[in-house]
Amino acid sequence: MRRTALRRSTKRLRRTPLRKVSKKHEKELAKYYRLRDQFLRENETCEVCLDLKSKRHTLTIYRSQDLHHRKGRGKYLNYKRYFCAVCRYHHTYIHDHPEWARANGWLISKFK
Repeated sequence: MRRTALRRSTKRLRRTPLRKVSKKHEKELAKYYRLRDQFLRENETCEVCLDLKSKRHTLTIYRSQDLHHRKGRGKYLNYKRYFCAVCRYHHTYIHDHPEWARANGWLISKFK
């Protein structure tokens, strides 16, 4: 008995790649990038450095590089009242020490 390759009964479907970001979220991100750049231009110094400088007089004040979201980026992505201009060092410190950040108001619970 001779074996032959099976024939395909239907045409192969072309697969289109999935979008990394939905069109709706893409529009929100475009708005966010404009807001972020504007906010960082208006607030050039790190807010955490300024706050700590008022408590202790020996700290250096750094230029803000990052935009920290006190309440997270989810549905609060474009809410300017939760924005905070911080330097890279303090942005990392806020996320590495959440208890300290909550006690000092740098993190706010998403569920309140």
